[in-house]
Amino acid sequence: MDILKFFGLREDPFKLTPDPDYFFSSESHKEALQSLDYVIQQREGFCLITGEPGTGKTTLIKIFIEKWKNQAEIALILTPSLSPEEFLVSVLDDLKVKYRDRSKSETLKVFRDFLLEKSHEKKPVIIIVDEAQSLPVHTLEELRLLSNLETEKEKLLQIILVGQPELDDMLNEGNLRQLRQRITVSMKLVPLDSGEMLEYINYRLIKAGKGFLRLDKGLKNPIYAYSQGIPRKINLVSSRAIMAAFLEESSVITAKHVKYAISHLKDGSSYRRSIFTPRFYYGAAGLTAILLAAGSGLYFFPAANKTSTAAPSSIAGGAILPPSTTVATEDDKTSLPSVKDENVISGALLNEKINAVNKFQQNVKSNVTAAVKPEDLYRRGLEVFLAGRFDDALSSFKDFTKTFPKHALREDVTYWSGEAYYAKGDYKKAIAEFDKVVKDYSYSGRKAPDALLMASSAFVKLDNTKKAEEILNWLIQQYPDSDTEERAKERLKELKLFQ
Repeated sequence: MDILKFFGLREDPFKLTPDPDYFFSSESHKEALQSLDYVIQQREGFCLITGEPGTGKTTLIKIFIEKWKNQAEIALILTPSLSPEEFLVSVLDDLKVKYRDRSKSETLKVFRDFLLEKSHEKKPVIIIVDEAQSLPVHTLEELRLLSNLETEKEKLLQIILVGQPELDDMLNEGNLRQLRQRITVSMKLVPLDSGEMLEYINYRLIKAGKGFLRLDKGLKNPIYAYSQGIPRKINLVSSRAIMAAFLEESSVITAKHVKYAISHLKDGSSYRRSIFTPRFYYGAAGLTAILLAAGSGLYFFPAANKTSTAAPSSIAGGAILPPSTTVATEDDKTSLPSVKDENVISGALLNEKINAVNKFQQNVKSNVTAAVKPEDLYRRGLEVFLAGRFDDALSSFKDFTKTFPKHALREDVTYWSGEAYYAKGDYKKAIAEFDKVVKDYSYSGRKAPDALLMASSAFVKLDNTKKAEEILNWLIQQYPDSDTEERAKERLKELKLFQ
Protein backbone atom coordinates (compact mmCIF):
# COMPACT_ATOMS: atom_id res chain seq x y z
CA MET A 1 0.00 0.00 0.00
CA ASP A 2 1.38 3.44 -0.81
CA ILE A 3 1.23 6.55 1.34
CA LEU A 4 -1.69 8.19 -0.42
CA LYS A 5 -3.90 5.13 -0.02
CA PHE A 6 -2.88 4.71 3.60
CA PHE A 7 -4.12 8.21 4.40
CA GLY A 8 -7.07 8.13 2.00
CA LEU A 9 -5.70 10.95 -0.20
CA ARG A 10 -6.42 11.28 -3.91
CA GLU A 11 -3.07 12.86 -4.75
CA ASP A 12 0.09 14.27 -3.20
CA PRO A 13 -0.97 17.40 -1.26
CA PHE A 14 2.56 18.78 -1.03
CA LYS A 15 4.01 18.34 -4.51
CA LEU A 16 6.65 20.94 -5.34
CA THR A 17 5.59 21.75 -8.90
CA PRO A 18 3.49 24.95 -9.19
CA ASP A 19 -0.15 23.89 -9.46
CA PRO A 20 -2.89 26.54 -9.81
CA ASP A 21 -5.42 24.05 -8.40
CA TYR A 22 -3.56 24.25 -5.08
CA PHE A 23 -3.19 28.03 -5.06
CA PHE A 24 -3.64 29.41 -1.54
CA SER A 25 -4.63 33.06 -1.57
CA SER A 26 -2.83 34.66 1.38
CA GLU A 27 -3.24 38.39 1.97
CA SER A 28 0.01 39.03 0.10
CA HIS A 29 -1.00 36.92 -2.91
CA LYS A 30 -4.50 38.36 -2.99
CA GLU A 31 -3.11 41.90 -3.06
CA ALA A 32 -0.65 40.94 -5.81
CA LEU A 33 -3.42 39.52 -8.04
CA GLN A 34 -5.59 42.59 -7.52
CA SER A 35 -2.64 44.83 -8.42
CA LEU A 36 -1.95 42.86 -11.60
CA ASP A 37 -5.58 43.21 -12.66
CA TYR A 38 -5.37 46.96 -12.03
CA VAL A 39 -2.19 47.30 -14.12
CA ILE A 40 -3.83 45.63 -17.12
CA GLN A 41 -7.19 47.35 -16.82
CA GLN A 42 -5.60 50.80 -16.50
CA ARG A 43 -2.86 50.20 -19.10
CA GLU A 44 -0.20 51.20 -16.57
CA GLY A 45 2.79 49.88 -18.51
CA PHE A 46 5.35 48.35 -16.15
CA CYS A 47 4.69 46.18 -13.10
CA LEU A 48 7.20 44.53 -10.75
CA ILE A 49 6.66 41.47 -8.53
CA THR A 50 9.46 40.22 -6.29
CA GLY A 51 9.70 37.52 -3.63
CA GLU A 52 12.06 35.02 -2.09
CA PRO A 53 12.39 31.63 -3.85
CA GLY A 54 9.45 29.41 -2.99
CA THR A 55 6.98 32.15 -2.10
CA GLY A 56 4.66 31.28 -4.99
CA LYS A 57 5.58 33.75 -7.75
CA THR A 58 5.27 31.23 -10.59
CA THR A 59 1.94 29.90 -9.31
CA LEU A 60 0.66 33.46 -9.01
CA ILE A 61 1.56 34.11 -12.63
CA LYS A 62 -0.20 30.91 -13.73
CA ILE A 63 -3.36 32.05 -11.94
CA PHE A 64 -3.13 35.45 -13.59
CA ILE A 65 -2.60 33.96 -17.07
CA GLU A 66 -5.53 31.57 -16.61
CA LYS A 67 -7.77 34.54 -15.82
CA TRP A 68 -6.63 36.74 -18.71
CA LYS A 69 -5.79 34.22 -21.45
CA ASN A 70 -9.08 34.79 -23.33
CA GLN A 71 -9.08 38.55 -22.84
CA ALA A 72 -5.49 39.42 -23.73
CA GLU A 73 -2.52 38.43 -25.85
CA ILE A 74 0.17 37.12 -23.49
CA ALA A 75 3.84 36.33 -24.06
CA LEU A 76 5.47 34.40 -21.20
CA ILE A 77 9.26 34.44 -21.25
CA LEU A 78 10.72 31.70 -19.04
CA THR A 79 14.34 31.85 -20.26
CA PRO A 80 15.17 35.52 -19.75
CA SER A 81 18.96 35.29 -20.21
CA LEU A 82 18.56 36.45 -23.82
CA SER A 83 20.16 39.18 -25.87
CA PRO A 84 17.88 42.10 -26.90
CA GLU A 85 17.40 40.62 -30.40
CA GLU A 86 16.71 37.11 -29.05
CA PHE A 87 14.27 38.53 -26.53
CA LEU A 88 12.26 40.37 -29.18
CA VAL A 89 12.11 37.26 -31.37
CA SER A 90 10.91 35.17 -28.39
CA VAL A 91 8.15 37.69 -27.67
CA LEU A 92 6.98 37.73 -31.30
CA ASP A 93 7.04 33.93 -31.47
CA ASP A 94 5.04 33.59 -28.26
CA LEU A 95 2.46 36.11 -29.50
CA LYS A 96 2.36 34.27 -32.86
CA VAL A 97 3.23 37.45 -34.77
CA LYS A 98 4.29 36.60 -38.32
CA TYR A 99 7.50 38.31 -39.41
CA ARG A 100 10.40 37.75 -41.75
CA ASP A 101 14.12 38.05 -41.13
CA ARG A 102 14.34 41.78 -41.56
CA SER A 103 16.23 44.61 -39.94
CA LYS A 104 15.43 45.40 -36.33
CA SER A 105 13.59 48.59 -37.27
CA GLU A 106 11.36 46.68 -39.69
CA THR A 107 10.69 43.99 -37.08
CA LEU A 108 9.71 46.65 -34.55
CA LYS A 109 7.33 48.16 -37.11
CA VAL A 110 5.64 44.74 -37.55
CA PHE A 111 5.32 44.51 -33.77
CA ARG A 112 3.86 48.03 -33.53
CA ASP A 113 1.27 47.23 -36.20
CA PHE A 114 0.29 44.13 -34.20
CA LEU A 115 -0.06 46.20 -31.03
CA LEU A 116 -2.23 48.81 -32.79
CA GLU A 117 -4.45 46.08 -34.19
CA LYS A 118 -4.96 44.63 -30.71
CA SER A 119 -5.58 48.10 -29.29
CA HIS A 120 -8.44 48.60 -31.77
CA GLU A 121 -9.81 45.24 -30.62
CA LYS A 122 -9.58 46.48 -26.98
CA LYS A 123 -7.34 43.51 -26.25
CA PRO A 124 -4.30 44.15 -24.03
CA VAL A 125 -0.88 42.77 -25.00
CA ILE A 126 1.13 41.55 -22.01
CA ILE A 127 4.76 40.44 -21.72
CA ILE A 128 5.53 38.46 -18.56
CA VAL A 129 9.17 37.77 -17.73
CA ASP A 130 9.70 35.13 -15.03
CA GLU A 131 13.03 35.01 -13.16
CA ALA A 132 13.66 38.50 -14.51
CA GLN A 133 16.73 38.95 -12.27
CA SER A 134 18.53 36.90 -14.94
CA LEU A 135 17.86 39.48 -17.67
CA PRO A 136 21.02 41.10 -19.03
CA VAL A 137 21.14 44.87 -18.51
CA HIS A 138 21.00 45.49 -22.29
CA THR A 139 17.82 43.40 -22.54
CA LEU A 140 16.22 45.34 -19.68
CA GLU A 141 17.00 48.50 -21.59
CA GLU A 142 15.34 46.94 -24.67
CA LEU A 143 12.22 46.38 -22.56
CA ARG A 144 12.20 50.06 -21.63
CA LEU A 145 12.36 51.00 -25.31
CA LEU A 146 9.51 48.58 -26.11
CA SER A 147 7.42 50.32 -23.46
CA ASN A 148 7.65 53.50 -25.57
CA LEU A 149 5.23 51.90 -28.04
CA GLU A 150 2.06 53.85 -27.20
CA THR A 151 -0.72 55.99 -28.58
CA GLU A 152 -1.71 59.46 -27.39
CA LYS A 153 -4.15 57.85 -24.95
CA GLU A 154 -2.62 54.62 -23.68
CA LYS A 155 0.32 52.26 -23.49
CA LEU A 156 0.16 49.59 -26.18
CA LEU A 157 2.16 47.11 -24.12
CA GLN A 158 2.01 45.99 -20.50
CA ILE A 159 5.18 44.44 -19.09
CA ILE A 160 5.29 42.37 -15.88
CA LEU A 161 8.69 41.59 -14.38
CA VAL A 162 8.76 38.73 -11.86
CA GLY A 163 11.88 37.88 -9.93
CA GLN A 164 13.81 37.43 -6.72
CA PRO A 165 14.73 40.35 -4.41
CA GLU A 166 18.00 41.00 -6.25
CA LEU A 167 15.89 42.25 -9.17
CA ASP A 168 14.98 45.22 -7.00
CA ASP A 169 18.68 45.89 -6.42
CA MET A 170 19.40 45.71 -10.16
CA LEU A 171 16.69 48.24 -10.97
CA ASN A 172 18.04 50.67 -8.37
CA GLU A 173 21.39 50.89 -10.17
CA GLY A 174 22.09 54.15 -12.00
CA ASN A 175 22.06 52.78 -15.56
CA LEU A 176 18.53 51.40 -15.07
CA ARG A 177 17.10 54.45 -13.33
CA GLN A 178 14.89 55.38 -16.28
CA LEU A 179 13.33 51.92 -16.28
CA ARG A 180 12.74 52.07 -12.54
CA GLN A 181 10.85 55.34 -12.94
CA ARG A 182 8.42 53.70 -15.38
CA ILE A 183 7.37 50.98 -12.91
CA THR A 184 4.05 52.27 -11.61
CA VAL A 185 3.10 49.21 -9.51
CA SER A 186 5.57 47.26 -7.41
CA MET A 187 4.65 44.35 -5.12
CA LYS A 188 6.58 42.04 -2.85
CA LEU A 189 5.30 38.57 -1.99
CA VAL A 190 5.97 37.88 1.68
CA PRO A 191 6.07 34.51 3.48
CA LEU A 192 2.97 33.27 5.30
CA ASP A 193 2.55 34.05 8.97
CA SER A 194 2.10 31.12 11.36
CA GLY A 195 -1.71 31.33 11.23
CA GLU A 196 -1.75 31.41 7.41
CA MET A 197 0.70 28.51 7.38
CA LEU A 198 -1.74 26.20 9.19
CA GLU A 199 -4.56 27.34 6.90
CA TYR A 200 -2.27 26.64 3.93
CA ILE A 201 -1.49 23.08 5.10
CA ASN A 202 -5.15 22.30 5.80
CA TYR A 203 -6.21 23.82 2.48
CA ARG A 204 -3.85 21.58 0.51
CA LEU A 205 -4.89 18.49 2.45
CA ILE A 206 -8.56 19.20 1.76
CA LYS A 207 -7.82 19.72 -1.95
CA ALA A 208 -6.01 16.35 -2.01
CA GLY A 209 -8.95 14.56 -0.36
CA LYS A 210 -8.01 14.99 3.35
CA GLY A 211 -8.81 11.34 4.06
CA PHE A 212 -7.99 10.07 7.55
CA LEU A 213 -5.01 12.32 8.20
CA ARG A 214 -5.10 14.66 11.22
CA LEU A 215 -2.66 17.31 12.45
CA ASP A 216 -1.50 17.58 16.05
CA LYS A 217 -1.51 21.10 17.51
CA GLY A 218 2.13 20.80 18.52
CA LEU A 219 3.49 20.70 14.97
CA LYS A 220 2.92 24.38 14.18
CA ASN A 221 6.04 25.75 15.86
CA PRO A 222 8.62 23.33 14.42
CA ILE A 223 7.23 23.63 10.88
CA TYR A 224 7.23 27.43 11.06
CA ALA A 225 10.70 27.54 12.63
CA TYR A 226 12.07 25.53 9.70
CA SER A 227 10.06 27.00 6.83
CA GLN A 228 9.79 30.62 7.96
CA GLY A 229 6.43 30.62 6.20
CA ILE A 230 7.85 29.96 2.70
CA PRO A 231 5.34 27.65 0.92
CA ARG A 232 7.96 25.54 -0.85
CA LYS A 233 9.69 24.75 2.45
CA ILE A 234 6.33 24.05 4.09
CA ASN A 235 5.65 21.51 1.34
CA LEU A 236 9.02 19.86 1.82
CA VAL A 237 8.78 19.39 5.57
CA SER A 238 5.08 18.44 5.50
CA SER A 239 5.69 15.79 2.85
CA ARG A 240 8.44 14.16 4.87
CA ALA A 241 6.49 14.41 8.12
CA ILE A 242 3.64 12.51 6.49
CA MET A 243 6.16 9.87 5.41
CA ALA A 244 7.41 9.56 9.00
CA ALA A 245 3.84 9.12 10.26
CA PHE A 246 3.20 6.50 7.57
CA LEU A 247 6.15 4.41 8.77
CA GLU A 248 4.66 4.46 12.27
CA GLU A 249 1.15 3.68 11.01
CA SER A 250 -0.05 6.91 12.60
CA SER A 251 -2.93 8.87 11.10
CA VAL A 252 -1.92 11.86 13.25
CA ILE A 253 1.04 14.01 12.19
CA THR A 254 2.84 15.11 15.37
CA ALA A 255 5.77 17.37 16.26
CA LYS A 256 7.92 14.23 16.53
CA HIS A 257 7.27 13.43 12.86
CA VAL A 258 8.06 17.01 11.88
CA LYS A 259 11.37 16.98 13.77
CA TYR A 260 12.27 13.68 12.09
CA ALA A 261 11.50 15.26 8.71
CA ILE A 262 13.57 18.35 9.46
CA SER A 263 16.56 16.24 10.48
CA HIS A 264 16.42 14.50 7.07
CA LEU A 265 16.15 17.81 5.23
CA LYS A 266 19.06 19.34 7.11
CA ASP A 267 21.15 16.27 6.32
CA GLY A 268 20.40 16.80 2.62
CA SER A 269 18.65 13.44 2.43
CA SER A 270 16.93 12.48 -0.81
CA TYR A 271 14.30 10.71 1.28
CA ARG A 272 11.37 11.72 -0.87
CA ARG A 273 12.84 10.08 -3.93
CA SER A 274 13.95 6.97 -2.10
CA ILE A 275 10.51 6.05 -0.79
CA PHE A 276 9.56 4.68 -4.19
CA THR A 277 12.53 2.31 -4.51
CA PRO A 278 12.15 -1.47 -4.11
CA ARG A 279 14.15 -1.33 -0.86
CA PHE A 280 11.58 0.94 0.73
CA TYR A 281 8.69 -1.01 -0.72
CA TYR A 282 9.62 -4.14 1.16
CA GLY A 283 10.63 -2.33 4.34
CA ALA A 284 7.23 -0.67 4.56
CA ALA A 285 5.18 -3.50 3.07
CA GLY A 286 5.32 -5.76 6.11
CA LEU A 287 4.66 -2.84 8.44
CA THR A 288 1.59 -1.54 6.65
CA ALA A 289 0.22 -5.01 5.96
CA ILE A 290 -0.51 -5.42 9.68
CA LEU A 291 -2.85 -2.47 9.42
CA LEU A 292 -4.58 -4.13 6.48
CA ALA A 293 -5.14 -7.27 8.52
CA ALA A 294 -6.46 -5.40 11.54
CA GLY A 295 -8.85 -3.29 9.51
CA SER A 296 -10.97 -6.09 8.11
CA GLY A 297 -12.66 -5.05 4.90
CA LEU A 298 -10.70 -1.78 4.52
CA TYR A 299 -8.79 -2.11 1.24
CA PHE A 300 -7.40 0.48 -1.12
CA PHE A 301 -6.40 -1.34 -4.29
CA PRO A 302 -7.89 -0.06 -7.55
CA ALA A 303 -10.56 -2.04 -9.34
CA ALA A 304 -9.79 -3.23 -12.84
CA ASN A 305 -11.29 -1.62 -15.90
CA LYS A 306 -14.55 -3.57 -16.12
CA THR A 307 -14.82 -2.98 -19.85
CA SER A 308 -11.72 -5.09 -20.47
CA THR A 309 -11.18 -7.74 -17.83
CA ALA A 310 -10.03 -10.57 -20.06
CA ALA A 311 -6.30 -11.17 -19.75
CA PRO A 312 -4.23 -12.03 -22.81
CA SER A 313 -4.05 -15.77 -23.37
CA SER A 314 -0.30 -15.81 -22.90
CA ILE A 315 -0.86 -14.81 -19.28
CA ALA A 316 -4.14 -16.52 -18.52
CA GLY A 317 -3.41 -19.73 -20.36
CA GLY A 318 -0.16 -20.70 -18.63
CA ALA A 319 -1.09 -18.83 -16.38
CA ILE A 320 1.67 -16.51 -15.23
CA LEU A 321 4.22 -19.30 -15.04
CA PRO A 322 5.37 -20.74 -18.39
CA PRO A 323 6.65 -24.34 -18.47
CA SER A 324 10.10 -23.22 -19.61
CA THR A 325 10.83 -21.13 -16.53
CA THR A 326 13.95 -22.20 -14.71
CA VAL A 327 15.01 -21.43 -11.16
CA ALA A 328 17.65 -18.75 -10.80
CA THR A 329 21.13 -19.67 -9.69
CA GLU A 330 22.27 -18.89 -6.16
CA ASP A 331 24.16 -15.87 -7.49
CA ASP A 332 20.89 -14.43 -8.82
CA LYS A 333 19.03 -14.78 -5.54
CA THR A 334 18.82 -11.52 -3.64
CA SER A 335 16.91 -11.65 -0.38
CA LEU A 336 15.05 -8.60 0.80
CA PRO A 337 16.80 -6.35 3.31
CA SER A 338 15.93 -7.16 6.89
CA VAL A 339 13.18 -4.85 8.02
CA LYS A 340 15.04 -4.48 11.30
CA ASP A 341 17.74 -2.65 9.36
CA GLU A 342 15.17 -0.03 8.38
CA ASN A 343 14.62 0.92 12.05
CA VAL A 344 10.87 0.99 11.65
CA ILE A 345 10.27 -0.88 14.90
CA SER A 346 12.18 -1.07 18.17
CA GLY A 347 14.15 -4.19 19.04
CA ALA A 348 12.26 -4.75 22.30
CA LEU A 349 8.87 -4.53 20.62
CA LEU A 350 10.05 -6.78 17.82
CA ASN A 351 11.20 -9.47 20.26
CA GLU A 352 7.92 -9.22 22.12
CA LYS A 353 5.99 -9.74 18.89
CA ILE A 354 8.18 -12.67 17.83
CA ASN A 355 7.78 -14.41 21.20
CA ALA A 356 4.02 -13.99 20.97
CA VAL A 357 4.05 -15.42 17.48
CA ASN A 358 6.12 -18.41 18.55
CA LYS A 359 3.70 -19.19 21.37
CA PHE A 360 0.75 -18.72 19.06
CA GLN A 361 2.21 -21.06 16.45
CA GLN A 362 2.90 -23.70 19.08
CA ASN A 363 -0.78 -23.59 20.03
CA VAL A 364 -1.75 -24.00 16.39
CA LYS A 365 0.59 -26.99 16.00
CA SER A 366 -0.95 -28.53 19.10
CA ASN A 367 -4.41 -28.16 17.57
CA VAL A 368 -5.37 -25.61 20.21
CA THR A 369 -7.36 -23.77 17.60
CA ALA A 370 -10.77 -23.47 19.19
CA ALA A 371 -10.16 -19.85 20.17
CA VAL A 372 -7.97 -18.94 17.20
CA LYS A 373 -9.40 -16.17 15.03
CA PRO A 374 -8.44 -16.13 11.35
CA GLU A 375 -7.50 -12.43 11.55
CA ASP A 376 -5.10 -13.21 14.42
CA LEU A 377 -3.44 -16.06 12.55
CA TYR A 378 -3.02 -13.86 9.48
CA ARG A 379 -1.63 -11.01 11.54
CA ARG A 380 0.88 -13.32 13.25
CA GLY A 381 2.18 -14.35 9.86
CA LEU A 382 2.64 -10.75 8.87
CA GLU A 383 4.43 -9.91 12.11
CA VAL A 384 7.13 -12.52 11.54
CA PHE A 385 7.33 -11.43 7.90
CA LEU A 386 8.06 -7.96 9.26
CA ALA A 387 10.80 -9.45 11.42
CA GLY A 388 12.43 -10.98 8.35
CA ARG A 389 11.58 -14.55 9.42
CA PHE A 390 10.12 -15.65 6.13
CA ASP A 391 10.01 -19.42 6.85
CA ASP A 392 7.96 -18.76 9.99
CA ALA A 393 5.69 -16.47 8.00
CA LEU A 394 5.12 -19.22 5.43
CA SER A 395 4.37 -21.66 8.23
CA SER A 396 1.68 -19.32 9.61
CA PHE A 397 0.19 -18.79 6.16
CA LYS A 398 0.06 -22.58 5.56
CA ASP A 399 -1.66 -23.04 8.94
CA PHE A 400 -4.19 -20.40 7.91
CA THR A 401 -4.88 -22.14 4.60
CA LYS A 402 -5.32 -25.49 6.35
CA THR A 403 -7.51 -24.15 9.17
CA PHE A 404 -9.57 -21.59 7.26
CA PRO A 405 -9.58 -22.73 3.61
CA LYS A 406 -12.60 -20.64 2.57
CA HIS A 407 -12.03 -17.46 4.59
CA ALA A 408 -12.13 -14.05 2.82
CA LEU A 409 -8.51 -13.38 3.85
CA ARG A 410 -7.33 -16.43 1.90
CA GLU A 411 -6.57 -14.18 -1.09
CA ASP A 412 -4.28 -12.02 1.08
CA VAL A 413 -2.63 -15.06 2.65
CA THR A 414 -1.80 -16.44 -0.80
CA TYR A 415 -0.39 -13.10 -1.89
CA TRP A 416 1.83 -12.72 1.17
CA SER A 417 3.02 -16.30 0.77
CA GLY A 418 4.28 -15.19 -2.64
CA GLU A 419 5.99 -12.21 -1.02
CA ALA A 420 7.67 -14.51 1.53
CA TYR A 421 8.96 -16.88 -1.17
CA TYR A 422 10.24 -13.88 -3.13
CA ALA A 423 12.02 -12.65 -0.01
CA LYS A 424 13.68 -16.06 0.37
CA GLY A 425 14.87 -15.94 -3.23
CA ASP A 426 12.61 -18.81 -4.33
CA TYR A 427 11.21 -16.94 -7.30
CA LYS A 428 9.60 -19.96 -8.98
CA LYS A 429 7.46 -20.68 -5.92
CA ALA A 430 6.74 -16.97 -5.55
CA ILE A 431 5.36 -16.86 -9.09
CA ALA A 432 3.26 -19.96 -8.38
CA GLU A 433 1.66 -18.20 -5.38
CA PHE A 434 1.03 -15.01 -7.35
CA ASP A 435 -0.41 -17.19 -10.09
CA LYS A 436 -2.91 -18.64 -7.60
CA VAL A 437 -4.01 -15.12 -6.62
CA VAL A 438 -4.71 -14.30 -10.25
CA LYS A 439 -6.37 -17.60 -11.21
CA ASP A 440 -8.38 -18.18 -8.03
CA TYR A 441 -9.57 -14.59 -7.55
CA SER A 442 -9.53 -13.36 -11.19
CA TYR A 443 -7.62 -10.57 -12.86
CA SER A 444 -10.11 -8.04 -11.51
CA GLY A 445 -9.53 -9.23 -7.94
CA ARG A 446 -8.37 -6.96 -5.17
CA LYS A 447 -4.83 -8.37 -4.92
CA ALA A 448 -4.35 -9.16 -8.62
CA PRO A 449 -2.54 -5.90 -9.50
CA ASP A 450 0.04 -6.34 -6.75
CA ALA A 451 0.43 -10.04 -7.50
CA LEU A 452 1.12 -9.33 -11.17
CA LEU A 453 3.59 -6.55 -10.35
CA MET A 454 5.46 -8.88 -8.00
CA ALA A 455 5.33 -11.68 -10.57
CA SER A 456 6.96 -9.39 -13.12
CA SER A 457 9.80 -8.73 -10.67
CA ALA A 458 10.20 -12.47 -10.05
CA PHE A 459 10.42 -13.13 -13.79
CA VAL A 460 13.19 -10.55 -14.03
CA LYS A 461 15.07 -12.48 -11.33
CA LEU A 462 14.61 -15.61 -13.46
CA ASP A 463 16.05 -13.78 -16.51
CA ASN A 464 12.68 -13.94 -18.27
CA THR A 465 12.43 -10.24 -19.09
CA LYS A 466 10.11 -10.89 -22.03
CA LYS A 467 7.45 -12.29 -19.71
CA ALA A 468 8.00 -9.43 -17.24
CA GLU A 469 7.47 -6.86 -20.01
CA GLU A 470 4.35 -8.68 -21.19
CA ILE A 471 2.80 -8.54 -17.71
CA LEU A 472 3.73 -4.88 -17.17
CA ASN A 473 2.35 -3.80 -20.56
CA TRP A 474 -0.89 -5.67 -19.84
CA LEU A 475 -1.21 -3.93 -16.45
CA ILE A 476 -0.74 -0.53 -18.09
CA GLN A 477 -3.62 -1.24 -20.48
CA GLN A 478 -5.84 -2.90 -17.88
CA TYR A 479 -5.61 -0.30 -15.11
CA PRO A 480 -5.58 3.14 -16.80
CA ASP A 481 -5.32 6.29 -14.66
CA SER A 482 -4.45 4.35 -11.53
CA ASP A 483 -1.55 3.83 -9.16
CA THR A 484 -1.09 0.36 -10.70
CA GLU A 485 -0.52 1.92 -14.13
CA GLU A 486 2.06 4.34 -12.71
CA ARG A 487 3.92 1.58 -10.88
CA ALA A 488 3.90 -0.66 -13.96
CA LYS A 489 5.25 2.16 -16.13
CA GLU A 490 7.97 2.90 -13.60
CA ARG A 491 9.04 -0.74 -13.44
CA LEU A 492 8.97 -1.04 -17.21
CA LYS A 493 11.17 2.05 -17.46
CA GLU A 494 13.63 0.60 -14.93
CA LEU A 495 13.60 -2.74 -16.71
CA LYS A 496 14.53 -1.19 -20.05
CA LEU A 497 17.11 1.04 -18.38
CA PHE A 498 19.00 -1.84 -16.78
CA GLN A 499 18.71 -4.38 -19.60
